[in-house]
Amino acid sequence: MDLIKNNGRASVPAIKQYLKSADACGVDYLPLLSAAGIDPKVIDDNTSHVSNAAMERLLKLLIEASGDPCFGLHSARFVEPASYSVLGYISMSCATLRTIQAKIPIYEKIVGDMGVTTVEIANGYALQRWQCLFSDPEVKRHEVENVLGSWVLYSRNFLNIEGVDSIWFEHSAPIDPTFLQDYRDVFGCDVLFDKPVSGVRIREEMLDIPLPQANDLLLETLLAHAT
Repeated sequence: MDLIKNNGRASVPAIKQYLKSADACGVDYLPLLSAAGIDPKVIDDNTSHVSNAAMERLLKLLIEASGDPCFGLHSARFVEPASYSVLGYISMSCATLRTIQAKIPIYEKIVGDMGVTTVEIANGYALQRWQCLFSDPEVKRHEVENVLGSWVLYSRNFLNIEGVDSIWFEHSAPIDPTFLQDYRDVFGCDVLFDKPVSGVRIREEMLDIPLPQANDLLLETLLAHAT
C-alpha cells in the first residue's frame, strides 16, 4: 500500500470546507469528528493537521449524514484562499497561471497528502490533473469533485480567471441525470465522465495571461514562509 495513504496528513483548512458544507445541510458535525477519531479542538487551529485516514473516515460520515449525492461538489462552493493555507495566498500573488502551476507540486503538501497534482500540455491545451490517494471509492469520488470544483471556483472568484474548456472525471456520471445541472452550475463548461484521468482542461494560451493581483515582493515573502 502507498506510504502516502498510510502516513499522509490533511490540513485543518482543507477539512473546514467540508464542515461548512455539512453545516449548510443542517448536519451536526461535532459528533462525527469524534467518531472519525478527530479531536474537535483541533479544528480551531488552522496550522494543525489530521491523518489522511481520519479525514477519509470523516468524509464518509459527512457524506452519509448530509444525504447529498453531490456533497463533495457542493462543498467546493465554500472554497476561500485560506482553504489552501499559504499556498492560496501564493497563488494570488503569482503573475500567471503557468507560475501557479509550477508552485503547486512544490507546496501542495502544506494543504495535505490527499492527492497529487500534475500538468500535461499537448495540442494547445493544458490539463491540470489531480490523482486522489484515498481508497474508499465513494469518498474518492466526492473528494475529486470537491478539488476540481474548488480549483475552478477559486480561479474564478479570487484570480479572475475564466474560460475553462472542460472538466474531466475518471468516474461515471451520476445515475440520476437531474444532478448534471449541479455540475454545469459549478463549472460553467462541458463536464466529461469516464475519462482516463481527472482534471481541469484549459487552452494553453491562458497560462501566460497576466493576473491583475500579482505581487512579486509579497510572493517572495510567502514562498520563504512556505519553504
